[in-house]
Amino acid sequence: MVKSKTKSKSTNKEVIIELIAAIPNYLPYLEITKEQHLAINTYLTLCLHQGEAMKMVEFKKYSPELAADFAEFYEAARPFMKSRSLFEMVFSTESDYAPNIENLLAYVKNARARRIRESSDVEYEHCNYYVNEDMDRNIIHTLSASEVTINIKEKKEGYNEAYIDLINNVPEGFIKTEKLEDVANFFAYMNRYFSKYLKKNNDHEDDEETVL
Repeated sequence: MVKSKTKSKSTNKEVIIELIAAIPNYLPYLEITKEQHLAINTYLTLCLHQGEAMKMVEFKKYSPELAADFAEFYEAARPFMKSRSLFEMVFSTESDYAPNIENLLAYVKNARARRIRESSDVEYEHCNYYVNEDMDRNIIHTLSASEVTINIKEKKEGYNEAYIDLINNVPEGFIKTEKLEDVANFFAYMNRYFSKYLKKNNDHEDDEETVL
């Protein structure tokens, strides 16, 4: 079996601690089994004790079953991680290399934004739609084209308001008319998106009033 020569640099104890803290917040958005969740928690706890990411072959010695569950989760997550070296790496429970904890943290912290992006049923012909989460855990929806970038940030307190930022990327301020359909579809989808969650919040408030 050919193995990558690129070792993981994720040996920072602070990153491990941050990942342990992040997982509970993003657990509802992660596609993960109970067995995988247990394996991840066990692996990270062991990493925390030794202060660096544990090699998979060491984790397998601790528990072959947990190592297999962790490897299964990591393999599913790997295509979404932003690192070319990961695609060159043969990852298995026999590996002398440790999972990249920094990339795993980024994957977990992007779980909510990724799930929101995947739930969109709109196809854009001339623009790109993506979702990000900023440092304050605010969700930002972005429609991007060569001429214009539109950012819509969700308000934490509810869905009755949204922050909109429009960036013109050309001096003349013109956008090709063929892209206007994408812009219109984006705003229409955002209206449906916010209306759905606003309705959920209103229904929840109505239920509370009924109980009272």
